[in-house]
Parts: sequence; structure tokens; C-alpha cells
Amino acid sequence: MNNLKEILRKFRLKINKCGSSYRNKKLKTKDFSIISNNCYAGIVYQYLGLKYNTPTIGLFFYAAEYIKFLENFNHYIHCSLSFIDTNKSRYYKQLCKSGYENVIIGILEDVEIVFLHYQSREEAKNKWEKRCKRLSKNIIFKFNDQNLCTIETIKKFDELPYKHKIFFSSKQYK
Repeated sequence: MNNLKEILRKFRLKINKCGSSYRNKKLKTKDFSIISNNCYAGIVYQYLGLKYNTPTIGLFFYAAEYIKFLENFNHYIHCSLSFIDTNKSRYYKQLCKSGYENVIIGILEDVEIVFLHYQSREEAKNKWEKRCKRLSKNIIFKFNDQNLCTIETIKKFDELPYKHKIFFSSKQYK
């Protein structure tokens, strides 16, 4: 089943690249960054044929971690990224349930990040730092109801003072 998912993911990525130059030409600006709690930003950049202007590529945050990150975004985005062993994560049991018992866990002070699509800590750190330097002043904050999301984390996201934010859901909320 995992092999089929990976084959479909790679196929989707190739399809996304088709027409990206056409979509790219229709953009009013290419100077923006998408801060996302999962791989969404990477897919959008690929779909539009743009350079990754965000560090949130190939990773995900558990909902509470993402909200904490956004509540003090200007601080955390400048913190040094370090790592812990997966079994030291607050979410170790959840990671194991999802089959991620050997993923790379990054730490920005007290915020955990799951670097899902990276082969090494060095690769994750290098990509994170390189992409943080590309961060635009025009930021879109995106959140969705995955990874232990609760109504409280949704409310906290809604209350954040950011001008450009969007929430995607598979459920209907009031």
C-alpha cells in the first residue's frame, strides 16, 4: 500500500509540473511565502513552478506545535534548528501509530517539527536555513485539520493577527 501511495505521489508531482510555466505567468506577484502546517506549500510552489520561498517544505507540525510556532512566528523563525531522537518526541506514540517511528524531529526551542521527507538531519537543517533566508515579507499562513487538530487549535488559528491566513477542512465547523 505504501508503495502505491509513493507511486501516486510521484505521478501527481509530475502532473503538477505540467503547465506550471503557464500558471506562473498568470501570477500578479511571485514574491510570497506560504507557511504551512504540512506539505501543502511545496505542492503549491511546484504547481506554480516557483522556488521554495518557505522553510515549511517536506515536513509537518502537530496542530498544537504549529499554533505555538505561529503565535510567536517572528521569534521561532529565527531560532536555531536542533534535533531530538524520535523516541524523545512528545508525539512518539502518535508517530508510531502513523508508521513514523524513525522520522527526523527538529526542534525550534520548544516547538517540534516532523521532517517527513528528508534523509538526514543535515539535509533538513540545510534546507530549513536556506529557505528561511528566502522568506518573503508577503506571507500566507495556511492551516488544516490534520495531525491532532482540535476545535481549540482552530479557534487559536482564527484569532491570530495575520492578514493573510487560510484554513482548509475536511469537516464543517461553525
